Amino acid sequence: MPRYADTVKSIELHNTVSSPMPRYADTVKSIELHNTVSSPMPRYADTVKSIELHNTVSSPMPRYADTVKSIELHNTVSSPMPRYADTVKSIELHNTVSSPMPRYADTVKSIELHNTVSSPMPRYADTVKSIELHNTVSSPMPRYADTVKSIELHNTVSSPMPRYADTVKSIELHNTVSSPMPRYADTVKSIELHNTVSSPMPRYADTVKSIELHNTVSSPMPRYADTVKSIELHNTVSSPMPRYADTVKSIELHNTVSSPMPRYADTVKSIELHNTVSSPMPR
Repeated sequence: MPRYADTVKSIELHNTVSSPMPRYADTVKSIELHNTVSSPMPRYADTVKSIELHNTVSSPMPRYADTVKSIELHNTVSSPMPRYADTVKSIELHNTVSSPMPRYADTVKSIELHNTVSSPMPRYADTVKSIELHNTVSSPMPRYADTVKSIELHNTVSSPMPRYADTVKSIELHNTVSSPMPRYADTVKSIELHNTVSSPMPRYADTVKSIELHNTVSSPMPRYADTVKSIELHNTVSSPMPRYADTVKSIELHNTVSSPMPRYADTVKSIELHNTVSSPMPR
């Protein structure tokens, strides 16, 4: 069960507009996730390379003025199939500009994913800590005025390797300001990941429901004017533990407004994750 035996191709997010506030002026570098070991089912044997998100414009509202630090996911155990044996380092997203509309004024707290069990292949034995994204500025256009609720991923079964035995709670992203450009005016619907099979280690037996991100304001700079299409992750095989037997459909993020600051003027290309092997447990 190695994952990402090859290299994920670079995700290109071009921005063709010249209006103020372009996003991702450059191209996100390819995330290389090599796997050099032959033991059964290690994940992230190496270290994920730092994702560099440079911003070369001097107009107001740059994003990611610094560089996201490399997320190190080491795996020091030799037992079969542990995940996140260590702790994911805190992702620091500093913002050094004083112009209006800074993003992530504080630092995202470290997401601790400990694993205290010695049984083979449990995932998220504990609970992911709440990701606090405070916003201390009073300038127009703050983001995440409230705090993202903790995503609880409990696992109540003792059988080997179940994933998401329960349902991921709804992530509530309220916006209490009336200034122009609020984000996520509504609440992101709960992503239900049920698992109805009792065979060992199926993933996403059902289909992830469509994530609806409505925008009810008419002020300039709405985000996600349309609705993100449902990401369908079907699994048509009955062998143990296949992942992404089909191909993830393209996520279309249209932008129908002509006001300044459109996002994703183009369409994100479909992320193709084919799986051509029939052996047990490819990932």
